[in-house]
Amino acid sequence: MSSRRRLVGTSLLQNRLVLHRFICQEFGYDDMRTMLDRLRDVPAGFDAGMESEYARALYLSSAAPVRTEELARYDANIVAHSHKLRMTPEQGRVWKPYQYLALLFTERYLDRYFHDPEALCADLNATRAAHRLMRDMPDYTLDDLRTIAFQSATGSGKTLLMHAHILQYRQYLAASGGRLNNVVLLTPNEQMSVQHEKELKASGLPARLFSAEAGADLFPHVEIIDLNKLAEKKGVKRIAVGDFGDNNLVLVDEGHLGASGKVWRERRKELSRGGFTFEYSATFNQIAGKDDVLRDAYGKCLLFDYSYRWFHEDGYGKDYVISNLPQGMEDMNRDVYLLGCLLTFYQQCHIWRDKLGAWTDFNVTKPLWVFLGKTVTGTGKADWETQSDVVSILKFLAWVLADGDATRAMIGQLLDGQSGLTDESGRDYFRDRFTYLSEHVSARGTEDLYADLCATLFHGLGQLHVVYLTAGEGELHLHAGDGPAFGVVNVGDSAALYKLLTEQATPHVVVSREAGFVERLFADVDRSDSPVNIVIGARRFIAGWNSWRVATMGLMHVGVGEGPEIIQMFGRGVRLKGWNMSLKRHQKSGAELPSTSAELTHLETLNIFGLRANYMQTFRDLLEKEGVRVERETVRLPVTWNFARKTGLKLIRLKEDMQYARSSERPVLPGPDAGYPVIALDLYSRLQSVASSGVVSEQSAAKRRFELPPDQVAFFNRTRLYDKLLKRKQQRGWHNLIIERDTVDRLLKCRDWYDLYMPSDRSAVNGFTQIAELEVVALDLITEYADQFWRKQRRQWEHARIEVVTLDEDDPNNIKAYELSVDAAERLLLEDVHKLAANVRAGDFRNLNVSVIMTQAHAYKPLLYAGPDSKVTIQPVPLNKDERNVVEKLAALAEHRDPCLHGKELFLIRNLTRGRGVSFFDDYAYYPDFIVWLKDGTCQHVIFLDPKGLSRYGSRAQHKISLHHEIKKTEAQIRDSDPDVRLHAYILSITPPALIDEAVRSRDDWKRRGVYFLDEGDCLKQMIGRVLEQT
Repeated sequence: MSSRRRLVGTSLLQNRLVLHRFICQEFGYDDMRTMLDRLRDVPAGFDAGMESEYARALYLSSAAPVRTEELARYDANIVAHSHKLRMTPEQGRVWKPYQYLALLFTERYLDRYFHDPEALCADLNATRAAHRLMRDMPDYTLDDLRTIAFQSATGSGKTLLMHAHILQYRQYLAASGGRLNNVVLLTPNEQMSVQHEKELKASGLPARLFSAEAGADLFPHVEIIDLNKLAEKKGVKRIAVGDFGDNNLVLVDEGHLGASGKVWRERRKELSRGGFTFEYSATFNQIAGKDDVLRDAYGKCLLFDYSYRWFHEDGYGKDYVISNLPQGMEDMNRDVYLLGCLLTFYQQCHIWRDKLGAWTDFNVTKPLWVFLGKTVTGTGKADWETQSDVVSILKFLAWVLADGDATRAMIGQLLDGQSGLTDESGRDYFRDRFTYLSEHVSARGTEDLYADLCATLFHGLGQLHVVYLTAGEGELHLHAGDGPAFGVVNVGDSAALYKLLTEQATPHVVVSREAGFVERLFADVDRSDSPVNIVIGARRFIAGWNSWRVATMGLMHVGVGEGPEIIQMFGRGVRLKGWNMSLKRHQKSGAELPSTSAELTHLETLNIFGLRANYMQTFRDLLEKEGVRVERETVRLPVTWNFARKTGLKLIRLKEDMQYARSSERPVLPGPDAGYPVIALDLYSRLQSVASSGVVSEQSAAKRRFELPPDQVAFFNRTRLYDKLLKRKQQRGWHNLIIERDTVDRLLKCRDWYDLYMPSDRSAVNGFTQIAELEVVALDLITEYADQFWRKQRRQWEHARIEVVTLDEDDPNNIKAYELSVDAAERLLLEDVHKLAANVRAGDFRNLNVSVIMTQAHAYKPLLYAGPDSKVTIQPVPLNKDERNVVEKLAALAEHRDPCLHGKELFLIRNLTRGRGVSFFDDYAYYPDFIVWLKDGTCQHVIFLDPKGLSRYGSRAQHKISLHHEIKKTEAQIRDSDPDVRLHAYILSITPPALIDEAVRSRDDWKRRGVYFLDEGDCLKQMIGRVLEQT
């Protein structure tokens, strides 16, 4: 290291990511977070023109080096690769926003790399030199450009990115005239090699475990090799690196393993000589922190950075609760502590059993309790400590099964919040943690609870039996009496553990061995029918383990030098399928919140505890270094209802528990002769036709209308098309719609129910490949036809079930209180939060980066705004900048009795998201942010107001805008019961007209459509004037 004083921050990898910064700037953005913000609410998948919704959401400024036509080309490549990999909505697999950016970054990088590597190298060096924290890094060389790395949280889908990268690299290499020798995937162990083989084949990519005896195939395979088998010379179970030759594509999974070893790096470099390398890991930050040379190497090659901190902040993965008992408290009260952890897990199982039927859409998995520790393979201190931990766990489980009286008494103490374990504030650690169980304790008290606990977790009562399976790697199965196995132990050297158990006199534990064939349990633990509820495993088995079940995690031996393993282990525990396989917690997924949201949160929370106090401290320290918030304190900030004396504010809602898709209505999709409006489908590229300024180019002025030729329709695979249509029906929630095969056939034969606009290059048919593409177009047409029909039927059904209600304090939009959460280490911030909660007042709290808005015009106060860099997490979500702007303008009009109101009173309330706010506008994908009232005596104008960007003017935005006129039909529906209520819907566009992705319209034309623009200072006055013109 240089003798001169190092700049603060230069030791951190995240401050030296030259390549990552450069690639963001190529798209005109300073950082990836800003890019992700543009994709946050964008639906996954492709539109009918085979363009991704994500690409259309990314606004490219005129200063961005990437041109719009280049973005269109990159997106087209990603879409094509997605279809090859079966990453489509029909397959139930779609790219998440961060995955799409990883692929987009790769497109740009490979384009620049193969087109002009010297220019790319020069630009990267210029980026490095422009930033003071990077200037001391070595210059880029052309050889440096041959490696790019991807850091993404465990469970975020790195494997699927790898599959796409294979196709991306092959495409650019072929276009450059290059030659590819081998595609080699290096894995950390044989178990992961087998898993990768399975997953590659699932994506349609030929793959095999490498064998020197394997012959050549017509289609090149991905050769999968355990990195431990690579050697300089060939030997028994060893593969000589030189045998692979040059020009290989090398894929390194879990790149942190072995990365710091010089010999390993040299072998990997030789393997990729003349070729290219992709590396993947969740923990480059940890390994790079140990070595300046390694840190700079990854700073130069890390293209994509999405570590666990960002993954969790974006709503992905489970939430987590980490045991924070004072030092030594676990050790002094071992049984009650472990029983509290057991009860936590049992409560999760109890909730899962009781509520599963109501949560099918959220893909909730059966809970699993996992204990993880170091592999037991030797006689070192860490190995013995892990063995000791395993024995402690088994002794505890044996005691629970054997001593029912003591266990029941202790359960009672835990339920009463009298465990004797206190946290740092002196409060009982387990107090209020078992509210669900407490509500379900029968008149017999803990007796029935204990019996059900044993039946649920152990499959019955009886002595603990530990059965050692001698064949293969060996497992130890746990049984209660003669019941089926409820647990499995796999710690590497199972024989050593078996010997320890037989030599020790362990009360209430029967140890035996089974030499014959017994089915192994660990490999199938993630199956829904697995009897296993408890897994005691070595961390080496967690690498690549794709279990979704982990609900409670116990830490056995944790060493201070095991940062990458800890982060990976933590990431495995927080894996979550989520609603519609979004990987998100339900409150962040956009799904309608179920009435049992609080219970569902228990199953979306990973509970972590350690068998020894020092384990937890080490664990917390390692997570904090990663930027993961370990301990947070939450402060409740109550709100005050402002309208206690104001009655009569009307609003409309769909009657409670009314869902058309789940109703007894069974609409049948009609044929083409039913007289429904003609649907339009435009397959011309919007990305290629729209310049950076948002102005439509001349090439889109004349579009060619196309009809599906009968002679080509005759070759369509009707069964495949119909099956895909039924899958789309399920995905889009048309659960009650009946689609008959005959109707599909009649639609295919008729050509007057659609207007299809399609470029000539897409409509030319030269073989069966093009016919298959036209079949997809036909599927899109029928989908759009069915969508319009079903939505119209739902609209009619809902209109008949709308009711007018009066706003009161029990309205779901009244939040009752905010919860402000702050990192417990931020003591000054925490003090400020407590001061704010104790004395709520209007103003800007700069330390918190939070503003408090107190206005009598809003139904409750305060309203909170949080700046983009605020360290305070607020629930419900605070106002954003544009929402705050609207609130302040409306409040000023109300409080100053502005002349534009013509003597009327103005009130408003923030309309919350699905499940709480007015949400029956599903038909238009429109959830207005605010409901505004203009009241004059008995007459009221109810305005649904939504500040939104319109840079993406697709079908969703069009539906929102059409509500301006369509809501008048709802008004007519309720007029008989409430003749004095007038309904309105307006959008306040953040996007100026010139930047809206649509044919140019005048501001006046937009306003006639119900769109006003926030860049006009008097936009709200204009809108109110228009409202009051309508009687």
